[in-house]
Amino acid sequence: CPAGRRTNPDLEVMTSGEDCVVCSAGSFCPTGSKEETKCAPGTHGPQSGVSLCAACQPGSYQSEYGATSCETCLAGHYCVAGSAAPLPCPAGRRTNPDLEVMTSGEDCVVCSAGSFCPTGSKEETKCAPGTHGPQSGVSLCAACQPGSYQSEYGATSCETCLAGHYCVAGSAAPLPCPAGRRT
Repeated sequence: CPAGRRTNPDLEVMTSGEDCVVCSAGSFCPTGSKEETKCAPGTHGPQSGVSLCAACQPGSYQSEYGATSCETCLAGHYCVAGSAAPLPCPAGRRTNPDLEVMTSGEDCVVCSAGSFCPTGSKEETKCAPGTHGPQSGVSLCAACQPGSYQSEYGATSCETCLAGHYCVAGSAAPLPCPAGRRT
């Protein structure tokens, strides 16, 4: 049978290429096919009678066998050509709001200092009180060291504890020393 067609199981003898069955959408048939083969993940067969499935375009993916189209990549992820699954933005990076779809890890934006981005982040999250993000591109904020505190969200450093107060690791506020004690 010619490319895009397969053997007709209803005929014992086939006398021409017209006796061959057109392969269905979501599958392909190279020349001489007895059966059609479903398109693999990362590819699709949008029409019947093809000899090869088409790779998903950058910015799209397909996780199923036998698909007739590809899906748009998910937020917080990117999809290279032929993706079988969306790939998450790496830790310390997030979705680029200026792009409709992302096609490589380089499209993911580095998160700002004072914030953090775990793997697959759509948006950056400000560091909570008691923590800080001294540099950009981190997946977790660091706790303030003993003797320091931070009361604000999105801080890039911690403050030194006040006289007459104490600060344990991760302090969001200085605590007054107990009566009869001092620093």
